[in-house]
Amino acid sequence: MKSTYQIPTWIATYMALFFLAGSALSYAQDAQSGTGPLKKVADIPMPGPAVRFDYQSLDPSGSRLYIAHMNADQLVVFDTSKRQVVANLDGFKRVHGGFAAPEIHRLYASVTGSHQVAAVDTQTLKIVATAGPIIYPDGLAYAPKQKKVFVSDEHGGVDTVIDATSHTLTAKIPLGGGAGNTVYDSGSGHILGGPRCEPARCHRSGV
Repeated sequence: MKSTYQIPTWIATYMALFFLAGSALSYAQDAQSGTGPLKKVADIPMPGPAVRFDYQSLDPSGSRLYIAHMNADQLVVFDTSKRQVVANLDGFKRVHGGFAAPEIHRLYASVTGSHQVAAVDTQTLKIVATAGPIIYPDGLAYAPKQKKVFVSDEHGGVDTVIDATSHTLTAKIPLGGGAGNTVYDSGSGHILGGPRCEPARCHRSGV
């Protein structure tokens, strides 16, 4: 009978660590020499305390990057052309993320601590509406053709749908588990999302 040989666990672990250490060293050397895929162009201090930052959303048309400063309850507005912070917005309790919809001059923020999604006017940087309640709003996506905001409710196990015109909850799409992040695919017109699960079990919902 043909026998098989299995590598002992400690050897496999050592090999994995050796490979990771070698990869990290190679990346560090590339970054230092400027030959790597990424190059630092600026080092810019962020406002507020040094606590958790979360999701970010880029509006290339307006040269703005919106950054959720989750543990500071703030939204940071960063000008990517000038490379400077232009605003630091208060009143977003435990904000997990934001999603810019420049075509309608809106930024949607998942204000998890208030169980709501806030709609911010990107011209005035003021909250113009809120929608909820949502148990644990997390990731966000905007479907421009349908004018709907999709919110992954991590603890509710659904994708919550918000009408971007009336700012009202219109539907809840069951995902069969704790909701992961939500992404809009402009090619298919689908919202891609699903439970935090094995890839074979993840769910795709249409809009």
